[in-house]
Amino acid sequence: MMKRTVLISLSLAGALVLAGGLGLWIFFVSWVPIKGKALLIQELERQWPVDVSIGSVQYRPLHGLLLDEVVGLEETTHTPWLTTPRLTVTIGWWSLLLQHVVFRAQAGLEAPCQTVLTVSGRYGLRTGQLHSDIRTTECALETFAPVFASRLPAQLREGTLRVDAHLVRHPETPPQLTGQVTGARLLWTEPPVRLLANLTLDGTVSAPADPASPWTADVTTTLRHGTIEGIPTVSTITGLEGAGRLTHERLEIEQLSGTLLGSAWRLEGTLEPLTSPTLEIFISSSL
Repeated sequence: MMKRTVLISLSLAGALVLAGGLGLWIFFVSWVPIKGKALLIQELERQWPVDVSIGSVQYRPLHGLLLDEVVGLEETTHTPWLTTPRLTVTIGWWSLLLQHVVFRAQAGLEAPCQTVLTVSGRYGLRTGQLHSDIRTTECALETFAPVFASRLPAQLREGTLRVDAHLVRHPETPPQLTGQVTGARLLWTEPPVRLLANLTLDGTVSAPADPASPWTADVTTTLRHGTIEGIPTVSTITGLEGAGRLTHERLEIEQLSGTLLGSAWRLEGTLEPLTSPTLEIFISSSL
């Protein structure tokens, strides 16, 4: 008798779970493509200065939300900040009970450059606070959309960039980005001189309260495996290694070393202000 009661209870529980899952699936399949899409666009445009368009939104139980033809345009200039043919978003639905959304999104981007973007984090429904981890695969400089490529130094010709960062955004304060940008095989050309090196930027960048003001930065820079070619009379510098500190106002060269004409040398100095720089350096060499 006890065994039969247990079996009946388990059967009823299974039926309720199945019915609940089916009901939830029907709800999302019918709600997501229209009302869910409109709500998502509204929330994105409320949080960021962008005009968002989404071709279609679908819900699939095993894949989460599938967003096709997603485009984000800067609201004043209509510059394409982000374009992707498909964005996949998985959501921890249980987190909605705690008034926040735990999510993970992945997309192959066409703009700002060709890369695979992965974003995971937590968004507070009541507080509006966003904490997210942002990662990209290597992005070749030649794949940057023209509007973004034009903002890079003209001398930076080749190489790849990869981002691994954490974004914090509160409704009352500007967003802050902390993390690392890794540049590999970067080529800087100022004829006849060519610099080829790996560069890592590690630190924090903060948006201004006034959109017209510049962003602030406090970043540690590391230069590795560098070579400079084409220097008149001395030809080539090899074994270029260095470290420094970069802010939005100045570059402090803590140490920069290499080998020139068979001799090791070391350089220290500052470069400020960045907009119209004056260079102050100290060089030592061992023969």
